[in-house]
Amino acid sequence: MARALTWLITGLVIASVAGWSLIQLLRGGQNASDTASIVSMVLTAAGLAVALAGWETARKTLPQEEDALKFAQSAAETLAKKILDAERKQFRALVGKDEEQFTLTFTRRPRDEFSGTGPARGQVVGSGPATEADLPGIAAYYRACSKPRLVVTGAPGAGKTVLSVQLVRDLIKLRGPDEPVPVRVSLAEWDMKVPFGELLIRHVVRAGTSEERARWMVGHGLVLPVLDGLDEMDPGRTDTDGNPLHGPDGRQLPDSEAPRALAALHLLSNHGGAVSEFPLVLLCRTAHYDALPRLKRLEHAVGVDIDPLDHQHVAAHLTTVFKDEERWQRFARGLSASGGAARDPHDAVVALPRQGRLSPAR
Repeated sequence: MARALTWLITGLVIASVAGWSLIQLLRGGQNASDTASIVSMVLTAAGLAVALAGWETARKTLPQEEDALKFAQSAAETLAKKILDAERKQFRALVGKDEEQFTLTFTRRPRDEFSGTGPARGQVVGSGPATEADLPGIAAYYRACSKPRLVVTGAPGAGKTVLSVQLVRDLIKLRGPDEPVPVRVSLAEWDMKVPFGELLIRHVVRAGTSEERARWMVGHGLVLPVLDGLDEMDPGRTDTDGNPLHGPDGRQLPDSEAPRALAALHLLSNHGGAVSEFPLVLLCRTAHYDALPRLKRLEHAVGVDIDPLDHQHVAAHLTTVFKDEERWQRFARGLSASGGAARDPHDAVVALPRQGRLSPAR
């Protein structure tokens, strides 16, 4: 009704202008300037009609407020399928074509301020024999937390990437039409001058959608960012001469005053309104996250730390995976011969020098 009235009024205005202009031109006696003014009025009225038609076309092609959520949900469904396919390929690249992987367990972090609550432990089930049946998987763990923000820490090579890929896959399989699509985002490449919302939109576009659709989804809270690379945002500690300072493991010590990481955490803690309006998952190396001041870590988040794998766990897994591999048998026999005590593959791994942590993947 309103659109019809608008067109009626516009038509009357154009007709009035055209009629008046025609009468003036038929009367004659105008100089060149008067004639130009009359013609200009006619052109202006015609331009008004063209502009109104363009606005009407644009209005029909863009989603209205009452339909915008449906458009965003449809776009999210399409995006979820693309991401699931990409993460399946990524998972296979991480664990190998045989898809044999360790079972990863993780334990709730007790060291953070303003933390939420969640189960004491969880796991990512692998193909090894050490599965604990009563522990929730990573997606079930996340859904059971009191806050929709999860921080995952772990040592280098502990399996953070494997865990994040599994989380994305599982959440997509479980999601409903009104739930967000998990999208992995690299914090290391974040130019802090760019608003976080724009960074998220860029990664959604990179995941396989148009910028327009990405804005619909981000604007309606249908994207769950899975953030990695916080520990790569700043260089490590140095001495007064600028030389790197290394810990006992030979790695550069993390900086407790890491300016970009702390700025990112501040923005993430304050992005959006209530916590429930802005869920996220953050991954970081344990040493780097623990080096940051407690009160400056991500607020209102449940934290978990990936448990290190012990030698018995690794031995049992390798024995299961490579029991028919001649190369593994030769390796085990060689260790047995050099060590004198190891008599089977399991003992061979256990007899390895305990230097550092054996780990499954990135």
